[in-house]
Amino acid sequence: MPVICKPMGLGDLVFPTSFAERSCKAFVAGSLNWLLLYGPPGSGKTAAAHTLMRCRIPDLTDFDVLEHNASASNSIESLERVFEGLKVYGWGSSGQKVLILDEVDQLSPKAASALKGMLDWFEGKNTPIIMTTNHVAKLDAAVRDRFTEINWPNLNTLAMTQWIKDQCVKAGHTLTQAELNQILRHASSFRKAEQALRML
Repeated sequence: MPVICKPMGLGDLVFPTSFAERSCKAFVAGSLNWLLLYGPPGSGKTAAAHTLMRCRIPDLTDFDVLEHNASASNSIESLERVFEGLKVYGWGSSGQKVLILDEVDQLSPKAASALKGMLDWFEGKNTPIIMTTNHVAKLDAAVRDRFTEINWPNLNTLAMTQWIKDQCVKAGHTLTQAELNQILRHASSFRKAEQALRML
């Protein structure tokens, strides 16, 4: 059984700054609707996005979140399909519509230029949207201006160590110093640490 535990609540996230924590709590409370998480590959942005959506709407399942990865499909046609789906689908007891737009910097130039107009339809409609990107500077300023931007870097060694220990405690696994040292040797990112914990 893998040690890694699925993040379920705000307490399972390691916030990089107090601003990130305040912004994420405001999103969960419904005071903010649109977040943009940016940082290096593997830093846990997508995992954080899913956790925040589940915290905001507790009856969501993994199948209830409309997610689009622009690095897998970056055309304007695929983006249009996603936003059309967002208009008609509702999940959970509230019928809430939610979207995670992953690696948004990978959108084609045509799709990227159309994104602002697609977002305009949802302004003021209480639709939670989280975008993630590895390269925030590549995004159009008019799109960025609509989102609360949160820098989501890789965990430092102290935070990574504590997160690994917390995961093991939640899973009932007694972590040895040798295991911890091995994980830290290879855990250059949050994603790498997750992979290592799955192998314990």
